[in-house]
Amino acid sequence: MKVVVGSSKAFLYANGFLLLTITFVPFPTAVLATYINTPQANIAVMFYSATWLVTNIGFNISWLSMFRPVRLISPSVSHAAVRTATIQMLSGGLVYASTTVIAYWFPMTAFIMIFASQVLWIVMSIAEDEKVT
Repeated sequence: MKVVVGSSKAFLYANGFLLLTITFVPFPTAVLATYINTPQANIAVMFYSATWLVTNIGFNISWLSMFRPVRLISPSVSHAAVRTATIQMLSGGLVYASTTVIAYWFPMTAFIMIFASQVLWIVMSIAEDEKVT
C-alpha cells in the first residue's frame, strides 16, 4: 500500500471485499481448531483452505483494481516489480486451490502446505518492504 498514490471506486469496492474476506477468517480458524484432531479434519482443512482461496481472490481483485480504470500505483514502481507481485498473488491462488483439493485425502499435508505458504508470504513481504523503504 506504500506505492498507492490515488484511489478509485473500483479500488474502494475491491478493498471492501478484501476486508470482508479477512474478517471471516476467525470462523474457519475456530472450526479448524475444533476438528483438526477428529475424523472430520479433512472437511475442516478444506473449509480453512477455501477461505484463504477466497481471501487470495480478494487480494487479486484489489491488486488488479489498482491498474483499472486508472493506474493507482506510483510511476516509480518498475514493470518487473509489478509483474513479480502479480505472479506471486496468482500463484497463491493455485496453492490454496490445490490445498483445498488435497485436504480431502491428506488434511495434515494440506494444512502444512497452507502454513508454509503463509510463512513464505510473510518472509517475502518483509523482504519487499525493505526494498521499498
